[in-house]
Amino acid sequence: MGMLLAVAGNQPIVSAVNRPRLYMTLSGILVLADRSTDPSFPSDHATMAGAVAAGLLAVAAAAVMVSPGSTSVRTTR
Repeated sequence: MGMLLAVAGNQPIVSAVNRPRLYMTLSGILVLADRSTDPSFPSDHATMAGAVAAGLLAVAAAAVMVSPGSTSVRTTR
């Protein structure tokens, strides 16, 4: 769900920046994949990966805080 919200929030930024893809601005370039007409920055894929990473980090931090007996500092006597 967070990933979808991140991509939805990314769309106004994409429209505002409107940076063309490099193969549209450089001449004589060999493109090995299908050409896309949508802007290149910020990347939807990078936004999705960042949202998933942030979600996993939040879940891991919450699990550490909730798990009984977990401490970040070990002391010896």
